[in-house]
Amino acid sequence: MISVPGAVVRHANPLTLRSFCKQHFIYGRGAHRFHRARALRGRPRPPTESLSFYGRLILYPVADARTPRALRLSVLLALSQGLNVTGYLTERADGFVRNRDAARRPVAPSSEYRHLRRAQPTRGECERERMHGSGAYGS
Repeated sequence: MISVPGAVVRHANPLTLRSFCKQHFIYGRGAHRFHRARALRGRPRPPTESLSFYGRLILYPVADARTPRALRLSVLLALSQGLNVTGYLTERADGFVRNRDAARRPVAPSSEYRHLRRAQPTRGECERERMHGSGAYGS
């Protein structure tokens, strides 16, 4: 990668309301995974913004211009933040369920799994055996 000082990057995805909602919900899930990964590495949790910050963020478009476009932007900002929180909490709840279910799952002795072992080699194993001889796979 190289640096180009005068470069201007434009990035825009055409989103429907449904894809917008899905994207911000997934951002929230990713934020929880990010925070969990940091915690597992012993890193401190990033600081959380105050509720007043989010209030100012949502109202910023209508602070100067009370136009229909500014109102739409404020509504989309509120929706994006709400979906982000919902995704974060959903991922957190899913983690609790996964951990709870894993803790409840009994560990069975290996003898209980004998019936799951293959009695016959697979077709691919038979072909390798035929082509390469016994115990000489890949040689």
